[in-house]
Amino acid sequence: MVRRWVREENKRDIIVETTKKVLDWYDGNKQTAMAVAGITLVVVVVALLFIYNINQSNKNVEDRISQLHGLLYSGNYSQALMLCDDTLKSYSTTNAAKSVYVYKAIALYNSQQYKEAAVAYREFINRKGQKVVIPIAMLNEAVATEAQGDYVKAVELYDNVIKAYPDHYIAPSALWNLARCYMIANRGDEAVKTYERIITRYPNTYWKQKAEEKIVMLKTGNK
Repeated sequence: MVRRWVREENKRDIIVETTKKVLDWYDGNKQTAMAVAGITLVVVVVALLFIYNINQSNKNVEDRISQLHGLLYSGNYSQALMLCDDTLKSYSTTNAAKSVYVYKAIALYNSQQYKEAAVAYREFINRKGQKVVIPIAMLNEAVATEAQGDYVKAVELYDNVIKAYPDHYIAPSALWNLARCYMIANRGDEAVKTYERIITRYPNTYWKQKAEEKIVMLKTGNK
């Protein structure tokens, strides 16, 4: 794994270095380049410039993400939000910037700005961020929506997670949260049915025991 990473880093360094040399040559030989190769070389150079800028931008975003890790870990949410906003403003067109929406959402949620956190998670989802993070972002969007007291919308969002990722490890948690929303909305029958789904779908999990306990509590009038 380490060797592969080293190979990828070396490959990226070679590409960047070659791009720099081509761009430097072009910068000092614009007239010669136009005479020799016409528009074709110009297009190639522009493409290389675009690739080089993207690589540099992604590297800059990666550096900022490292800073965000530290800020969130230390609980400095206001500074993290400022860094997120500045990064999204400066590097909004890069792929790496998509993940910044998740960091922004985390900072907003921990600052009790639940509505804004849900919006940030939705931005990440709509922009088709890292595939492996999408289900977690969907779940967290629902959690933030529930936290702001919009239980109707939260029910819809939890249900979307369950339908889209029934076999994902977050699915029992989504069902559990869905049942809680039903209970808060005084929809006890639907809450019981949801707990029963957990028992049926995930019989060998920690969630099964919790769901059984909740059903007993609901049927005996305790919540």
